[in-house]
Amino acid sequence: GIRISDILKLRWQNYDGHYIQIIMDKTDRQLKIPASDLVKEICAMRERRYKTAGVPITPDGFIFRGILPYEYDSMSREEKVCAENCAVARINLALKRVAVLARVKKNLSTHVGRHTFASRLVRSGQNMVVIRDLLGHASIRTTEIYAKIMQSQMNDAIDVLNKLNNHGYKGRLNYVRISPRIIRYYPEEVVALIRKSHCSTWLKDNCARLLKLK
Repeated sequence: GIRISDILKLRWQNYDGHYIQIIMDKTDRQLKIPASDLVKEICAMRERRYKTAGVPITPDGFIFRGILPYEYDSMSREEKVCAENCAVARINLALKRVAVLARVKKNLSTHVGRHTFASRLVRSGQNMVVIRDLLGHASIRTTEIYAKIMQSQMNDAIDVLNKLNNHGYKGRLNYVRISPRIIRYYPEEVVALIRKSHCSTWLKDNCARLLKLK
């Protein structure tokens, strides 16, 4: 959930094996968050790679060495901003290539990753204050935007389910467009309403089979 501008500048002195502690570039505020298992694995992988290559690991060395220019520390503020923007652009381009290979229709970017991190925490029912602190937001109002987005998505999901369960129309329901996101987060409700609808037996059975909930 850390901003990409801060990830690029992570140094070994910012990571003790359990926590990441930085001064955020955007707000100039201190942030200390526990490192997830994935973060620990990535850092351990980088450390092994550097040792294998004979690259010295120093407290002020970048964890993600080579993304920013080696002369970064001696650059002016304007040059640093330019270097960071170029690095983010390269990363986002690589993410878009990954999306094509993985057949992901989402317009992937580093910010989408941060957004996904927050959305998943909101969806799992985590405390908004905790999410705010993990994201490094200065105000909880900024964090609450994610909760509003989740509420809007849930409202849309219920609207679709209501239409799917509508017995007031005439004839059979031959085609309904259901968002993959709705199916992913509300599979049981979708299957239950399909089974109650006027869909053909074939459609009911296959929807249940595809969702592995038959």
